[in-house]
Amino acid sequence: MWLPCSAALMLALTAAAVAVMVAAGQTSFANLWGTVVLALGCAAVGFAIARRQPANPIGWLLLGFAVIDLAGGFTSGYALLCYRLGHSGLPLGRAAVVVEALFGTLTTVILPLVVLLFPDGRLPSRRWRWAIGAFVVFAGVVLAGQFAQAMSAVIGHPVQVDGSGSLVALNNPPRGPWEMALNGLAIFAYLLVWLMAAGRQVAAWRKADGVRRQQLKWLMSGACLAGIGLAGIITADSLSGVANHATVNTFDGVIGTLIVALPISTGDPEIPAL
Repeated sequence: MWLPCSAALMLALTAAAVAVMVAAGQTSFANLWGTVVLALGCAAVGFAIARRQPANPIGWLLLGFAVIDLAGGFTSGYALLCYRLGHSGLPLGRAAVVVEALFGTLTTVILPLVVLLFPDGRLPSRRWRWAIGAFVVFAGVVLAGQFAQAMSAVIGHPVQVDGSGSLVALNNPPRGPWEMALNGLAIFAYLLVWLMAAGRQVAAWRKADGVRRQQLKWLMSGACLAGIGLAGIITADSLSGVANHATVNTFDGVIGTLIVALPISTGDPEIPAL
């Protein structure tokens, strides 16, 4: 029941995202095809895992990533249509830019959880459950803060979006002390959970043999390629103020597709069924 519904939702979102992004002129590899390749790569692996192991959360996390990524492409294109291309009469434009502001954080929260839970979706102890619970709660706090910022930017103010459909008001660095503190804590927590995920899998690899060791080799290879993609995006974005913006966007899209190596590396057919 859930898988057919998920497939229908994925097809509808893909069609809607492509249509809106094309209408908004987001037809470059960086915008359109980068989004579609990453989303459909995650969806394909997610479906395969969820079909064979419905109790394994990794499949559902990857499907969730794909849905959020495609929905983000739709809302960014819709925001451009509303606030940069003169179609201000379209409904729910302000809602679209607020929702778009949350999608990037949601996708980044999912990826380290996939690595941490690989391959069977289980955590080894209660302490790990508490740590992941704390991370999810903190991610919720960050999302609430972003939601509050986005709402304050659109209520009673003219809406301005940049060339990617994101709120211009959110592109500036944090100004208030609580914003700076939350931003610093968010970066620290995100790096910490990645270190925890990597540490757990390295420790598992040292003890593993046979199929499990091969699975972890695949995961490490995919994680390395995805890390190169993420590092490339962060570096390019940091240079966006001194480099040509179109060139930076193209580079982002091309190197960002390396991120799809991470979900692909979790789709090992030899993962034992739960």
